[in-house]
Amino acid sequence: MPIIVQKYGGSSLVNAEAIRRCAARAVSVRRAGHDAVVVVSATGNTTDNLSRLADQVSAIPDTAAMDLLLAAGEQISTALMTMAIQSLGADAVGLAGSELGITTDDRHGEARIVSVDVERYLRHLSEGRIVVAAGFQGMSETGRLTTLGRGGSDITAVALAAALDVVATGGACEIYTDVDGVFTADPRIVPDARRLDRIDARHMLALAAAGAGVLHARAVGLALHRGLPLHIRHSMSGNGADGTVVEVPSRDERSGPPMIVGCALAEVGGVTCISAVGSSLQAAPQFAVTIFEALEGTGIELISATTSDTEVSCVVPSHDGKAALGAVHDALSLGEVRTGQTSIDPPPVLEFVIPSQISESPSPIVAGAS
Repeated sequence: MPIIVQKYGGSSLVNAEAIRRCAARAVSVRRAGHDAVVVVSATGNTTDNLSRLADQVSAIPDTAAMDLLLAAGEQISTALMTMAIQSLGADAVGLAGSELGITTDDRHGEARIVSVDVERYLRHLSEGRIVVAAGFQGMSETGRLTTLGRGGSDITAVALAAALDVVATGGACEIYTDVDGVFTADPRIVPDARRLDRIDARHMLALAAAGAGVLHARAVGLALHRGLPLHIRHSMSGNGADGTVVEVPSRDERSGPPMIVGCALAEVGGVTCISAVGSSLQAAPQFAVTIFEALEGTGIELISATTSDTEVSCVVPSHDGKAALGAVHDALSLGEVRTGQTSIDPPPVLEFVIPSQISESPSPIVAGAS
């Protein structure tokens, strides 16, 4: 039976109505004859509120204690989602903490996954239950609760989908959020940003690392490593249609002609970094020239710039960050459908290396769970 892993972020779980809406989508998956695993983040601003509370009681909160505190947000969501699914007449079970079967190293606040045991999930699924899993957390090999870092529920969903081998079952890993998919820039900053129907996972990884908030970079890296496509969809959509498919290329697949697929903004140390991401860019220096000229033409100071085969990055004053993003996006005509600069032949091969900080690589099944 196909296994569908659905992940819902905090912006999709802001109140009871939103939780019931997401629960109904999970139930519809089960009633369509598929198995369903639902990964949830903390509701709304719960994590921020808990962090502020910790700051009020301790100037330097202990990292292990912070993990205990922050993990509670996802555990609350797990309980509420389980109740909502059950209220719709479906059988469901919630898992959190040690029940998740996710073993990590002992880096509190930024733990890396060591292994994933899915025996418990498979047992519940075989008995007809929807499994609701608390995102963002696991247990260290020494038995301590750990968290995966902000946005870590994306990592939980991808790790579970990989361990459950959802692609082999005919299933999928779906990431539900508050935007319609992956855009050529943040549509809240650049109104004419265009939604991408599909994006190469290598480009998605670069955009996520450059500041695009739709997906956690470590989750994309893990999906790429495990050959797992991802479906990014809006949690308010009626049936999860449209959105963006993050595709995993074959290891020997060429990058194609020089192109830029999107740009992202990141605040770093009091300045803003604008990154235009694509492939084979060193074969097409005109992209960098276009970006530099666009900034100059709008009177935005270019503090520094770097270029590579996959990215052109510019550092500008923080107060000009949003204007710079819009200027770069417009100069590259990313709001229009583009096929890239095809006149340069042949483009070099895009070599992809998984960054060393992305260490998660869960085994399909690790026996021994109870």
